[in-house]
Amino acid sequence: ATVAVTFALMLLLRDALPGRDGYPRFNLLATRIGRWIASPLVLDTLRILSVALFGLVVVAGLIGNPSPFKNIAPTMVWIVWWVGIAYVSALIGDVWALINPLKILFIWAETAYRHLASGRELCRNRPYPAGLGAWPGVVLFLAFAWTELVWEGGEVPFTLSLAIIAYSLITWTGMVIFGRECWLRHGETFTFVFAILARFAPLEIRTTDPGRCAACSAGPCHGSHEGCVNCYA
Repeated sequence: ATVAVTFALMLLLRDALPGRDGYPRFNLLATRIGRWIASPLVLDTLRILSVALFGLVVVAGLIGNPSPFKNIAPTMVWIVWWVGIAYVSALIGDVWALINPLKILFIWAETAYRHLASGRELCRNRPYPAGLGAWPGVVLFLAFAWTELVWEGGEVPFTLSLAIIAYSLITWTGMVIFGRECWLRHGETFTFVFAILARFAPLEIRTTDPGRCAACSAGPCHGSHEGCVNCYA
């Protein structure tokens, strides 16, 4: 009933809605608290906490209590992370783009490799096959859905940690071969799943600095003449 009524309302309001650039929006960076949240100190703190929590979940699954009711891993993965981040993304914005531990760990590895290898890059930046599109991420999402809904090992802490490690290795391998941002756009399932949910959020981040957009590691910004919208890179 909710879906049917929603479609009916959208049909009735279709002609009354403003144009593409006139949708209701609130730029978080236009507020003092938004700029504070986006400050390097706050973001670095959140990233460190994200990586620490990621490590805790993996270690707890590997060596912690084998009971899913007495281990933090299943609750953190299926309730706090999967359900929680989905709701936060839809209500606030794409927080996963900022706290993705796999992305953060790879950035740290890139920085360390650059210093140890005299400026050489960790990523090989091979050309990504255009025909693949986002299919790698789609296949991985189907595997994730099967893990959540069908696989009995999904609730066992040890096997759940092994699945997390396997997905992490796939993600980091894709980043090494094709480049970090390229694989995030095409193969890191949750980067674009949470990004799609974040499109429902009333908040956005917007920058009108053309120099910042030109130097963006994620490539050309997708936005209007008013600036780059929700380009978290």
